[in-house]
Amino acid sequence: MTLCGCGYRYVEEPYTVPPPQVVYRIDEARHFEVVPLYRYSCTRAQFVYVDASRGIRSVVTHWDNVIDSEYIVDAASGPYLVSPLISPNCESGGGHVCDERFYYSDDYGKSWHKGTPKYVRGHDSVSVVGDDVYYSGQRAKVADLGKGYDAWDADFLAKGNEVPRPKKPPMDTRFHCKKSGGE
Repeated sequence: MTLCGCGYRYVEEPYTVPPPQVVYRIDEARHFEVVPLYRYSCTRAQFVYVDASRGIRSVVTHWDNVIDSEYIVDAASGPYLVSPLISPNCESGGGHVCDERFYYSDDYGKSWHKGTPKYVRGHDSVSVVGDDVYYSGQRAKVADLGKGYDAWDADFLAKGNEVPRPKKPPMDTRFHCKKSGGE
């Protein structure tokens, strides 16, 4: 009996990885950028925070999908930062929990940690003012986000409170990633 070695062989076409791009500017020195890992500029990339004045360049997380919503980081903020709400790519079914999450830093962006909001209500805005983060009617202290759902005052706006305005508005209020061909 003769076996045939006639299998299908996949050959990937060569491609160019697009350059990094700034996708959100807090001020002249601080911004978030997307660093593509493959041929597409706005998916399958690293999400990076840069603070040129402090010499910080840190990877926040893997970038697959940022939920499109208003995003405000008070440019007068201190050591507290929060990423936009990120929805991970869950197509592979790898057995991990697939929940929307924030990444937060309480050390000027040197290190990042995962936090999950108590309720995810679509495309609501995210605001960081002082040491508080506001999302979908909820408020939490950035430093408490590691406590999970217990960090959140889920009825903050329902109690008649308002989200405070930033002391110094950021340069951008939304993420903007310019897609490459084929995306």
